Amino acid sequence: MTRIIGALLFLAILGLGAAAGEEPGTGTQSKPAAPPAEKGGAKTDFEWFRWTPPAEWKPVPIPHGNNSRKEQLSLPAPPPAAAADAGELIVHFFGKDQGGGVEANLERWKGQFEKAPDAKEEDFAQTSKQKVDGLDVTILEVRGAYTGSGMPGAPAGPKKPDWMLLAAIVETAGGNFYIKTVGPRATLEHWKKAWYQTILGIKSGKGA
Repeated sequence: MTRIIGALLFLAILGLGAAAGEEPGTGTQSKPAAPPAEKGGAKTDFEWFRWTPPAEWKPVPIPHGNNSRKEQLSLPAPPPAAAADAGELIVHFFGKDQGGGVEANLERWKGQFEKAPDAKEEDFAQTSKQKVDGLDVTILEVRGAYTGSGMPGAPAGPKKPDWMLLAAIVETAGGNFYIKTVGPRATLEHWKKAWYQTILGIKSGKGA
């Protein structure tokens, strides 16, 4: 009888422990599973498409009155480069049938760079076309001396040797989105894989 009573008391204690959230046999408080870590930074919804850039790319305030700029990000330079060597990414949207055609903008962006005299054309600029979640995306890479020129009548800026451009034009039913990223080549080469992952990870929006 004593053994039976002792066994019943032991089971009752186990039941109390389980009710209190203790793990049987340990006497320790059980902990809820930690939520999975979020990948990437803040998601941006442009209505016609959305994306999630890396968390390391920091938002930059858009100049007042510049309505065509929808997002501006700074891509930090890898150590030990100085902060001034950060890259700049700007998303432009002008509206339906505005902003110029795809090929015209590709040529304009290429015109903002000077090819090194000994560089081959394929090493200077490369273009590719992708289908991303049903959207046509044209990608341009350029390497050379950046002058910032290319707009009709705009003076050429000071040459910035060994710079790079990663650009994409996303065609949507609401109009083209122009994604231009420029900066020192070392910085953009550092972020190139993440840049492509961001572009190829675009999801068509509710208006697409």
